[in-house]
Amino acid sequence: MLDELRLSGYLNSIMKCGSTLFFLAGSQCSIFEGLNFLPHGIQYYSRRTTKGGFLIVEATVVSDTAIGYPDTQGIWTKEQTEAWKPIVKVVHDKGGVFLCQIWHVGRVSNTSFMPNGQPPVSSTDKPLGS
Repeated sequence: MLDELRLSGYLNSIMKCGSTLFFLAGSQCSIFEGLNFLPHGIQYYSRRTTKGGFLIVEATVVSDTAIGYPDTQGIWTKEQTEAWKPIVKVVHDKGGVFLCQIWHVGRVSNTSFMPNGQPPVSSTDKPLGS
């Protein structure tokens, strides 16, 4: 991933921030209810941000067919995008850099997370183990 960031020029701009600390937030299901942030989500990210810090947030689902487990955040609706804005703002206000890690779990999901109980969407029609 760092090579891809370097090629895009994004890593170079990050390194100009000063003493950069990379932090991967991990999966914070405790700050979500369904696909929406709970109020203490802003505090969670604020406490983990420093000047020059590079914050990579946990996997963020890109559609209602991308969900792999409950209480993860999304970024495919206007409401979800708006919910991210105060979090991005607090990171930027503290001098940090914010990167949203987009996520689609593919066929490792379960029908219980899919709209109308449909089978999970995959990038291939090959059965598992083939």
